Amino acid sequence: MLKRPLCLAVCIYIAFLVGMRWVSEKDVPDLQAQNTVTILCQLDEIRGMGEKKNFVVSSVVADGKKVCNKLRVFPNDSLKWDQTMEIGNILELTGDLQPPEPAGNPGQFDEVSYYESQGISGKLYCRKLSVKDHKKYLIPQTLYKIRQSLCTQIESILPAQTAGVLWAMLLAEKSGLDDTVKELYTKGGIGHILAISGLHISLIGAGLFFFFRKYIMPMRAAAVLVIFLLLLYGQLTGFSISTARAVTMMILMLTARILGERYDTLNALACAALLELFSHPEALFQASFLLSYGTILGIIFFIREWNDQNITEHKLRGLFVSNLGMMLLTLPVVLYFYYEFNLFSFVANTIVLPCMSLVMALGIGGSLLSYAFTFLAGYMLGAVHYILLYFQWICEWIQKIPGAMYVTGQPSMVQILTYYGGLILFLIFARVKRIKRFRYCFIMFSVLILLWPFKQEKGLIITCLDVGQGDCTMIQCEDHTFMIDGGSTSVSQTGKKRISPWLKFKGIKKIDAIFITHSDEDHISGILELLEAEDHMGIQIGKVVLPAVNKTDESYCRLENKVRLSKIPYMKMEKGDTIHLKPDFTLDCIHPYRTYDWEDANDYSLVLQLTYKNFRGVFMGDLGEKGEKEILSALRPVTFLKTGHHGSKNSSSEEFLDKIRPETASISAGRNNRYHHPHAETLKRLEKYGTIIKRTDECGAITVKSSGNNTDIRVYLE
Repeated sequence: MLKRPLCLAVCIYIAFLVGMRWVSEKDVPDLQAQNTVTILCQLDEIRGMGEKKNFVVSSVVADGKKVCNKLRVFPNDSLKWDQTMEIGNILELTGDLQPPEPAGNPGQFDEVSYYESQGISGKLYCRKLSVKDHKKYLIPQTLYKIRQSLCTQIESILPAQTAGVLWAMLLAEKSGLDDTVKELYTKGGIGHILAISGLHISLIGAGLFFFFRKYIMPMRAAAVLVIFLLLLYGQLTGFSISTARAVTMMILMLTARILGERYDTLNALACAALLELFSHPEALFQASFLLSYGTILGIIFFIREWNDQNITEHKLRGLFVSNLGMMLLTLPVVLYFYYEFNLFSFVANTIVLPCMSLVMALGIGGSLLSYAFTFLAGYMLGAVHYILLYFQWICEWIQKIPGAMYVTGQPSMVQILTYYGGLILFLIFARVKRIKRFRYCFIMFSVLILLWPFKQEKGLIITCLDVGQGDCTMIQCEDHTFMIDGGSTSVSQTGKKRISPWLKFKGIKKIDAIFITHSDEDHISGILELLEAEDHMGIQIGKVVLPAVNKTDESYCRLENKVRLSKIPYMKMEKGDTIHLKPDFTLDCIHPYRTYDWEDANDYSLVLQLTYKNFRGVFMGDLGEKGEKEILSALRPVTFLKTGHHGSKNSSSEEFLDKIRPETASISAGRNNRYHHPHAETLKRLEKYGTIIKRTDECGAITVKSSGNNTDIRVYLE
């Protein structure tokens, strides 16, 4: 370590950042939401293409006062894009200002942390735009124009789906990337090829250096020119974390050639990490940083270990070792952030990575030749098209293998530290002759510790997820999981962005039953996503339960038809039906009865009463006062109330609350929702009975844990 002072420095700095993170409180965005605000700012960066275009602005001022350093601006659909706008322009923007949204549930994407890692304070949804000063930054604007032109050329030759993939690979432009293809690559374990990485930079840098040195200029001049071009390429592609690391390391390698010094990969990696963390300390806690640097560390350590045994002399063996080192070093990071991994990703990478040099060469060559030799460019990019289809076929084939995607849940820090401890012991004892043959036991032990499901919790756990203006409740007891509703009208793709991440975070592979209380969108949209997805988002669903009604409306018929098309078993439940897990766990349906004359969808809500030893809870759906009167005779005092209709004043009547006298109540509602849920009248009635009230719009996910005798309630956002 003393021979590599930069490695020592980066370790100390990382320890400092981790310590600061440990003692500091969870960050809350400083920026306050404002419905209409006019700001002056400078245009720093334009992102995306076409309808997905957005931009980043800096030096944000409103009413003569500085608001923040940077904002990300999303133009309104009706806003006419100013084609004369250029990077460096001073803009006047009018729109709605919003802070980044904190993750409300375990497993949910944390927008606050992501924006902080980029130095961005918030978002502006822009309705009006005008250019106040046309001064511009020549180099960034020119590079932006080149990037747009290259994207247009690629799109003119290739199908849109393939063009989007090539945009991402060559130019880090992901606005054209099809969501289905992105998910396919990610689940296939090759999602990393969609980002600019060391592989891309080394191919470009080494290719240019070889060409200039051999045919045009001396070595030192060639190295200086390539350094300049790499910096331009980094700027062209947005200098993401992986790009910045790869460009920095290549520049240091070329600088070592110029000076005639020895290049040390670990010192170069440490230097790149220090530069990134000094400018963006929050990047340390992002998956992109950990995966980018972890990949290189894995390759370095394992290549060096097997080099001593002459295993990597053969190219295929070297590729095998590189992939193995990369996978072993990054596995805990993948599981910590994504909670699952593909058991066959190693195979996919072994097949795909050798083809990447050809894809890059043909992609770059074809894109440049398209300006003068369209016919030749068509052949080159056409070859890229078929290679990418081959990649897609590999991912599809791998996903069809039963059990290919292995859901583990998020491992604990103890598991992760134990895992890396085992890998360190493997590298140490690999050099001790007496026990060298047993060193692989350390790897096997490490993987076993990491994948072992230690997080199985005993007792009853009820989690009310934060799904915005909607409803979703999870019930876990022993090895069983039940879901009551799952939808939202304020959060798009509720199943993909809220429900599925939580299930995978918890390591839950199966939902025994999904109870749908009624057919309103804010209770079913996420459930329909799960049912309609080809593999149900990797979740096994036992059955779906609908309320038994004496007549149906259009929305109920539509819902029942979609459930039937999903080919998942379903049943209808009515008052008197019961689900028993054990003698001490029952779910009783207390509404509706089959002949009940309901007035609207809310009125036929399925109401469930849960009993677990001495714990009792009731889940109300959107039932109103009329329906509450129907179930009074079946009610007793409860430990927990899942408040009906998002806390509407038309639910949770005085008579109803006097009957159940809940100790704790949860209310599911969206932040600043247009219905103003929960209503003040409801809150006042609950407070009258001394009920502890928790709201998802304020607390995020609400978790109630009970042993059957003692009950504890916790919230995700303190």
